[in-house]
Amino acid sequence: MVDNVLKAEPSFCYRLPLLRYDTVASILYHEIGHHIHTVHRPVYEGKENVADDWSRKLSRRFLRRRYWYLMVFFYPAHLLLKLNKRIKKSPKRG
Repeated sequence: MVDNVLKAEPSFCYRLPLLRYDTVASILYHEIGHHIHTVHRPVYEGKENVADDWSRKLSRRFLRRRYWYLMVFFYPAHLLLKLNKRIKKSPKRG
């Protein structure tokens, strides 16, 4: 099963440290999210939604711990993306 997941990604992704973990981590953390939802913190929403939320949380935590030195670039980029979304959602004037 892992081989099939890894075949879907282009080979250059495995040479870049940041992209190397992305595919496997998203699937692994999604499944761990199901476990957390069932055993430790049951939330009464959709099971997949809860697992996706946990996947995002765990992936962010992994990236912050593993690539802490890149946060200098990620935080400003995140703020710019957030600002861009707000601008697009705001009503047009004129």
